[in-house]
Amino acid sequence: MEVTQTPQGQLFINLQPTSYDGEVADIDGMFFNMNDDSDVPGLNFSPDENAIPVTGHLAEANSVNTLDDGLTVPENYDGMVQFGQAPDSTDGTVNNANFTLWSDAGLTLDDIDLSSVSLVVSNPDGSQDVLSGGYDPAAAASDSSSYANGGVSDAGLESWYAANTAPTGDDGGEDDDNPVFAEIMALMNQPVDDLPEDCEQEEAVEADCLV
Repeated sequence: MEVTQTPQGQLFINLQPTSYDGEVADIDGMFFNMNDDSDVPGLNFSPDENAIPVTGHLAEANSVNTLDDGLTVPENYDGMVQFGQAPDSTDGTVNNANFTLWSDAGLTLDDIDLSSVSLVVSNPDGSQDVLSGGYDPAAAASDSSSYANGGVSDAGLESWYAANTAPTGDDGGEDDDNPVFAEIMALMNQPVDDLPEDCEQEEAVEADCLV
């Protein structure tokens, strides 16, 4: 699952497998919350209902918990998008899908509660599972324009890694016990092969001498 804030102030949500090994999930629906209930009445969805594979959607604060096939999730959510290959139904296989949330007031990643999401998937035997969870807000970079699979992507990556992998120590200096720091230092200290004799002259350096 990846959620991206667009330059137009919309939220593009992409659902797709992270791996195609083994059975790929058949997605029936996604339930989500907004951080502020006052944003829910102004939510709009794209594409329209029954623009396959999107076969339904609904937004109503703290009141959404059911798909058209009758499945009910344990909690009430602010919104839902349903997927299938037939109108007003979850019938048929949907392995990947996407949709856009938008509002006249504009939306940002701060408006959607990414820590509270439920996915409904169908199993080969016809049963359905509700997968509930979300992203850890502590792992998200505030200046990122996209969250993906519990991590951070785009502009937030650099600052997130700087904050989470920087050497630590009481004196603020290098920490030889930090495994990330140790690995970087090991790479930096790899010996460099001696240059050929012809390359040690200060005259013009041939292209095959450059490393």
